[in-house]
This record gives sequence, structure tokens and C-alpha cells, in this order.
Amino acid sequence: MPQTVDRALMESVFPAADLVTVPESALAPVSHGRTRELLRDVGLPDQSTGWFQTVKDLPAEIADKGWPRGRELHPSAVLVFDEWFSIGGIPYDAMVVDAASGAVYCIPGSGAEPYLLNSSLDAFLYFLYSVEAERPNYDAEFAEENGYEDDEDFGVGVDERLLAVMRAEDPVALQNPESTWYMVLEYVRTFGE
Repeated sequence: MPQTVDRALMESVFPAADLVTVPESALAPVSHGRTRELLRDVGLPDQSTGWFQTVKDLPAEIADKGWPRGRELHPSAVLVFDEWFSIGGIPYDAMVVDAASGAVYCIPGSGAEPYLLNSSLDAFLYFLYSVEAERPNYDAEFAEENGYEDDEDFGVGVDERLLAVMRAEDPVALQNPESTWYMVLEYVRTFGE
């Protein structure tokens, strides 16, 4: 069952100052209502040491929506790039949102064809929340700095728990075997080895 993403949920794992919002005045190009609401009221996490880094000027990216080079770089793609705007990236891939549907796409840093990453910005934000909520269970340095107890099961099964959460929340996100989310899960699994 999809989770409701709101500001309180995101602030439970990200500092409020790290959640980048967009003023209503800059959201006119975004026709998808829930996406507008999330960008305006919830925000995108921007942490230099986190999984996701938000673009420097999100309102400018929204104003300049469309990816004209998309058709040139990927002529066989069935995707429509006219409504896309960049929101940031998970190393080394760029993430874009379709302003009409709210779907999140990945533009791989490898140059491979873009693909659907999450069916909605809600699901994308929930995935980021989930990975961050589990950080004390796979990032020893973070756990120590924040006073979490060390135990012999540290790191065990975290990737499997996250995979189950992701499958339940947005199964489409894991249909592509090259999905960025699999890279994140592998990193979580091997963190600290």
C-alpha cells in the first residue's frame, strides 16, 4: 500500500534545512497536481553526503522544462521528453520528473537509454526516506555519531528490508534490472565491508 509522503515524514529523517521546496510562483509549468504539492510543501532532500543531491536551481530547471537533446541522443526511445525537468541525481545518474504525469525517470550516466525510475514523485521521495531511515542500520559512522547502539546484527538484512519496502511501494521501480535502486541496495548491502 503506497505511503503518504508529507513534510513531517521527510523531516523525521532529513533536517528541515536540507529539504528544498519550490515557491508556487515557479510551479506553473508543472501541470501534475500532486507533483506541484510535493515540490511546494514537502521538498526534495539535498545532502552533499546523502544519496540524492538536488539540482542547484530547481525553479530554473522547472521553467526550462523539456529535454530537446533527448530525441537526438535516444532516437529509438518511445519516451516523450517535452515535459521533463531535472531534479538532481543519485551518483552517477540524473533524475527527471515528467511535469504532466509526475513520473520520475533516470538518465543513466553511462549514456544508456533513459528509463522509468519511479511511477511518481511520491514513490521516489518515499524510497529516499526509506533508505535514509535505515541509515543507522548500515552506516556505522552515522550510527556512532548519532548515538545508536552497536550490535552483532549491524547491517544484516537491511538491503532485503528495503527491497521489500520498495517492491510493496512501487513495483515498477524494480522492473529494470539496471535500475539505480539496485545500485543503492548493493551499496547498502556492502557498506562497511
